[in-house]
Amino acid sequence: MSKLHIITPVKDSLETTRRTIDGIMSSEIDANFSYTIYNDFSSDETTQQLTNESEKQGFSLVNLKDITSHASPNYLLILQAAQKKAIAENAHLLIVESDVIVEKNTIQKMVDSVDRLQNPGMIAAVTTSEDGNINFPYLYAQKFNSGIIEI
Repeated sequence: MSKLHIITPVKDSLETTRRTIDGIMSSEIDANFSYTIYNDFSSDETTQQLTNESEKQGFSLVNLKDITSHASPNYLLILQAAQKKAIAENAHLLIVESDVIVEKNTIQKMVDSVDRLQNPGMIAAVTTSEDGNINFPYLYAQKFNSGIIEI
């Protein structure tokens, strides 16, 4: 069974982030996982709402204003901190953007793929619109069949 760190960078996108959080926290995941939201200098209102959500749903919240004075965006800092944590715990790292709705079995399918493959470099899921159409910038993926694709 794999260990998994899931992260979501956030900057003032509260409503979509709530949907992302709900999707991840209600996912059917067999792996031991942790979930961290990296709040990148959101407004005080969004920060308070994220704090409330973290207490209610049990994910970790890192407010970047507590660790850096560098103005947003801090995507590189987020990736470096998450990678360091994942490496230290021999865990896989999954990045879910704050505007992505996660289906109940998507994360488990990705974990299963990682466990089946020998030395995978990256596992990714293509996002789709609510009506199932592939989103930009993944339009190139329309030519592939669903499943594992080696590039």
